[in-house]
Amino acid sequence: MQNMESKKDFFEALRYVIWGVLAALINVFFYYCFTRFLHINTVLSTAFAWLVANLFAFWVNKVFVFKLRSYVRVSALLFSCFYFLLSRLISGLCDTLAMFYFVDVLHCKDMVIKVTVGAFLGILNYILGKTIFFKKREE
Repeated sequence: MQNMESKKDFFEALRYVIWGVLAALINVFFYYCFTRFLHINTVLSTAFAWLVANLFAFWVNKVFVFKLRSYVRVSALLFSCFYFLLSRLISGLCDTLAMFYFVDVLHCKDMVIKVTVGAFLGILNYILGKTIFFKKREE
């Protein structure tokens, strides 16, 4: 039985990594578009890209990673999404501060910093998602 649980946990983590990489790519893509095509500054571009990527991440984590498909009420869904985004706000602030410091202050290459910071924050987001927001309830 324990072998079955560890196999299930492995595939859940694998799904998280796959969808997490896609969410990270969405974050980087939107950041790139905002800075290069719309000429929005680093901080606002990071914030906008964060919002788009995290709305996507909430949906895929709920449906595909942790396989929670039902919310009885719309208010429960919105409540869950709000707290998910609130938890991600911590990592979003870290992302924004890191981008500001390394890109605007130290003049490092923005895309390198964006990808590097995103990798570290992905681990933090998995831990928060697994332990708090997408925790399966005992029946």
